[in-house]
Amino acid sequence: MVLSDPTSISCRFWTKYAETFPQNFRFLFPIGYWVKVLAPRRMARAGVKAWERTASRALGGLLSLTPHRYDPDVRPYQAGDLQQCAQILDKASSDIDWALIWSAEHLQNQLESSVSGTFVFERDGRVRGMVNYHLLLLQGREPVRTALIDLWADDGLTGAQRARLLSHLCTDLRELDVDLVMALRCAMMPAGAFAANLFLPTPAQFQMGALFTGGPVPLPLPKTWSLVMM
Repeated sequence: MVLSDPTSISCRFWTKYAETFPQNFRFLFPIGYWVKVLAPRRMARAGVKAWERTASRALGGLLSLTPHRYDPDVRPYQAGDLQQCAQILDKASSDIDWALIWSAEHLQNQLESSVSGTFVFERDGRVRGMVNYHLLLLQGREPVRTALIDLWADDGLTGAQRARLLSHLCTDLRELDVDLVMALRCAMMPAGAFAANLFLPTPAQFQMGALFTGGPVPLPLPKTWSLVMM
């Protein structure tokens, strides 16, 4: 489970629970996000905190820019890409301490969901990279149409190619009237590509926790991890 603000009621409850029943619950590691504003005017109105609204007004025009637009090597995912996407995802996840194992059926459902979208980077007839997201509605002072990037995998793309793949995605999402793009700051997401596209790293204000319903389990903490937030 993911717990938010340490001062929230739910987080205080689980903190007390962990102190009382350490064999049943543990806090594991902090979680932060990469965030990019695509619609600064909307965010200047919708931001919950005053500094969010002020930053959107002052810097939103700059932060909404991307270094590239549409890239000729990037195209929408097709059903025939499933096997190649599965292969590069398995390869990209193999060196991560904690990563999800995707069956072909589950990956197909993820990539072909009606609330998600996927782009692939293709070169010489071979898929060499993929990025998948789903759409959700966040509620600030007004609704914020948001894309949460769930999966990223590539097989040896250069830093410039990764940046162009992410720019292509952001350009398309802007055309879909998406206001905000987010991604977990985890080992799966290429930090250089996000920085190049002017994503901001948010403080790690969330906490990942584990509830052991069947008794205590030895659980060494990971140095690298990759999860999907629904």
